[in-house]
Amino acid sequence: MNMSTRRRLSQSLKVALTAAVTCASCKVGSLVDSGTATLGDATHLMFVTQPSNGTAGEAMRVQVSAVDSNGAVVAVFNGQVTLALADNPGNDQLHGTVTVTAIQGTATFADVAIDHAASGYSLSAATTGLTGATSGHFDVAAGAPATATYTTQPTSTSSGSTITPAVQVQVVDAFGNPVTAYSGNVTIALAHDGSVLRDASLQGTTTVTATSGRASFSNLHIDQSGLGYTLGAGVPTGGTPEVSQPFDVVPL
Repeated sequence: MNMSTRRRLSQSLKVALTAAVTCASCKVGSLVDSGTATLGDATHLMFVTQPSNGTAGEAMRVQVSAVDSNGAVVAVFNGQVTLALADNPGNDQLHGTVTVTAIQGTATFADVAIDHAASGYSLSAATTGLTGATSGHFDVAAGAPATATYTTQPTSTSSGSTITPAVQVQVVDAFGNPVTAYSGNVTIALAHDGSVLRDASLQGTTTVTATSGRASFSNLHIDQSGLGYTLGAGVPTGGTPEVSQPFDVVPL
């Protein structure tokens, strides 16, 4: 090998070493230049799996990627991405694991959920050093009927007299969202017997069919006087009946 060839090989080696040092130092936060010319460095986040319409308390699967200016995923990004509610018509908070470390450029959220039913939610995604993103809008519907809440509480009355105004309840899911699609039965009963001997009975129509999730009990009365009565209202498929506020039944 002559001297000229040796010089050319030495110069090529220096260029290669300089390029390697430069590539190893190309870092932007959690980003490292992958060497793929079309990939580039990440500039912003993007929802690659958008949130969809769902049910209160139901887990959503959402994916957010770090992308370059052309929208290509930067696979070497491994930073943390945090989700939050952007549009929040139900005045709720996002539940579940809201901060996830990205793997190969994408953060996958598998258990985020919203408890308050409403239309028009959206999510925001944020990470250090990159422009954040906002998802499309989605709706959260009420879940399965769980119990009933009182829209008109029972009030004190006299023995044998109808409780006026009529006791009214709204069927709700486990998170308190009105289940307006419910058209099944709602039942009401004595929760606490305020009579001296604890042998009073609630009389009248104690099971009614709900309309748009609402039920009205128009002819309830208790056959004995007593203090601190309460009622319990619920649905056959639900859990513990909802207990009313206390009320008294006075002698005629």
